[in-house]
Order: sequence, then structure tokens, then C-alpha cells
Amino acid sequence: MDSLRAAHKAAHAETVQRYTQAQKDAQRAFDAQIAIFQAQNRRLNDAADKKVADTTIVYRDRVIRLPTAAATCYPDSAEVSATGVPVSPDRPRAEAELSGRVVIKRDDVLICAANQARLEAAHTWALEMQESFKPDGGIK
Repeated sequence: MDSLRAAHKAAHAETVQRYTQAQKDAQRAFDAQIAIFQAQNRRLNDAADKKVADTTIVYRDRVIRLPTAAATCYPDSAEVSATGVPVSPDRPRAEAELSGRVVIKRDDVLICAANQARLEAAHTWALEMQESFKPDGGIK
């Protein structure tokens, strides 16, 4: 009977040891996979940051080269005539002369340009992140 208990005790100890080792091996493999994901994410983040910086410069340059609005455009006009057209601040009852153009402050256009650059970089980042994963959850 004692030999049976000793055999059972030894088998149990071996099972605990195997289980503990399997947990350690699984954690080590998981940590290695996480390290790979983090390295991939850092690479893609750095590429996205560079793309934002480069694209923002291009868009800023384009915005700066845009012609300024004519003096007859009044984007800050608080008054609107009965027809819904902005009123000239220089001529209180005169309607501003408007064309088919939209008048936006340069600072607002620069904000839009910076946001567009960020959105494009985020879109590229997402596509590259998606492409970098294998169907089984690993990295290509």
C-alpha cells in the first residue's frame, strides 16, 4: 500500500511539475509574441509620425500658396442682409459681393490640412497593421 501511495505521490508531483513548466513555456511564448507586436506597432507608429510631418509640410505649403480673398469678402461679418448675404462691415447696409467661392480663414484651413495629414497617416497605419497579421494571429 505504501508503494502505491508513493507512486501516486510521485505521479502527482510530476504532473504538477509538467503543468508548471507548460505554464512557463506558454507565458514565454506569449511574451515573445507581445514583444513582436509591440515592435511592429512602434515601427508603424514611427512611420505614421513621419508621414504626418511630411504631409503636413506639403499641405501647409499648398495652403500658404492659395490666393487671399478679395477685399469684398467678409468672413467675419456678423450681420446678414434680408437675402442671407453677409453685409459689409465697411458699408453697413451694403451686401458683400460674393462669388461662387467659399471664404475660409487661413488658420482654419491650416487646421484642416493638419487634421487631413493625421487622418491619412492613421488610415495608412491601420491598413499596414491589418496586413502585418497572419490569419492565425501571428505577424507576417
